[in-house]
Amino acid sequence: MLLCFWLYAVMPASDMIFAFGAIFVLVFPTGKQAMAEAKERSLATVYGTIAALIVLAGIAWIGHFAVLLGLIALAGLFFGTRMMEGAQSSMVYQYARSVTVALVATALSSQSPAYPAIMRILLTVTGAIAAAGLVGVLDTLFLSKKAAKETAPERQRI
Repeated sequence: MLLCFWLYAVMPASDMIFAFGAIFVLVFPTGKQAMAEAKERSLATVYGTIAALIVLAGIAWIGHFAVLLGLIALAGLFFGTRMMEGAQSSMVYQYARSVTVALVATALSSQSPAYPAIMRILLTVTGAIAAAGLVGVLDTLFLSKKAAKETAPERQRI
């Protein structure tokens, strides 16, 4: 929540899509799962950014709306096949697809196409790692003590 409030306070209104992305906080039962999700989201952001740059390069070369739709469809087809056959989990490619569409839409509606890509990568990587680290710290501070108290009677019965 602090990340969302900070983003709403410092970002211009045209970049509020990034603040919406911060709503998807990494909350998992353990710090290891949160770190794994942070890694997947960071990797998906990089994949999606690369695909968006390829789509934007194609649009810069041939600036027709039909080409834009075709390139977006090809990116979706690529990520769809990678979901079935890729080395990463399917969620990486699904999130990469949404990153691609969001970055292309933001870049085409703004005057600085590189700015949304850089901000998306920085906010995802720093936000995901910070959220996962905070979950790990809270897990260590609160859940470990509680779990130890709850499992202690079970150990005595065995």
